[in-house]
Amino acid sequence: MLFNLYLQTKIFVQQGNKFCSVCLVKIFVSLICLLGNIFVCFLRFKTRYKLLDYKFFSVDCCRRKIKILKIEYNRSMYEVTVSAMRKEQHLLEHIKREAVPAIAEMDGIFTEMSDESRSYFSAACSDTYRFQLRRLLSGSIAETIALGYKNIFVRNCLHVNKGNFLQNVLINTMCVFDKTYDQQIVSKIIDVDKPVFIDGYCNFRLQPLKKKWKEIANLVAENNYILQDKQLILEFLQYLLESVYSRAEQLTVTLDKDTFMLYDGQGKVLTSCSTLAQNPTVEEEAAVNVLLLKPAKLNVYFDKQPSEDFCTVMQMFRCRFVQTQ
Repeated sequence: MLFNLYLQTKIFVQQGNKFCSVCLVKIFVSLICLLGNIFVCFLRFKTRYKLLDYKFFSVDCCRRKIKILKIEYNRSMYEVTVSAMRKEQHLLEHIKREAVPAIAEMDGIFTEMSDESRSYFSAACSDTYRFQLRRLLSGSIAETIALGYKNIFVRNCLHVNKGNFLQNVLINTMCVFDKTYDQQIVSKIIDVDKPVFIDGYCNFRLQPLKKKWKEIANLVAENNYILQDKQLILEFLQYLLESVYSRAEQLTVTLDKDTFMLYDGQGKVLTSCSTLAQNPTVEEEAAVNVLLLKPAKLNVYFDKQPSEDFCTVMQMFRCRFVQTQ
């Protein structure tokens, strides 16, 4: 191209003062072609070195747009958006806690937004990790609905918002006992390829499951005096215990001010189960975990003396209390 431009210029100069319109046109066309080649080379250079391409993308969530800064390395990205009502924001917080560490390992990004009525959590990663992010969030959302939303639903059926210790332990235990089955049902319905509204799924897609939850709540609701009688609650918990098998020969529980730990007979740390109830106490969470494991022998270590009701529940087992200070 450069050589062709040189020849055209030489011909023009050899004409002297004589004006040659044909040569002038040819020179102009050659210049245009040269600039075009330079631009193509620049594009190839940009593609080769994968320059960062910053742009904004919008996620349309039920006529609400969340603008997220999306960093794209010349490849498509997979996006998931989950939404919950503001009063049920603790459900969204659980999904975030489960997802953020994995998103970081995928070199992904996430953002949070909220308005007067709803909260949103959006995550994006390279399309390479599409399957991993989809599986992670599908499982987390299913667990959140099967535990957290179920807890809200059952409490509404029983008209118990912030109950006392024994009421909360009973309701939380009822919700956790069959979570595996419920989670499997929810997992078959969840589609994270579209924006997920937790309350929308529960209100319109999970009617058969909610019917089952209502039947469970009715076991107590039909005998409303159960929730008002400490001894009857303990008897109901004993009834639930008889329906499960022991999962620990020996269990040790250590109680601190802000948390608790579980250990088996060999001193190995056991993974605890969260009830996803709203604002549960450490003692309530610990009590539900002990009931789920149904140990043959139980040791409880504590700094500060636990509540009387907590001790009463622990004494349903062969329990030994040890004060560490």
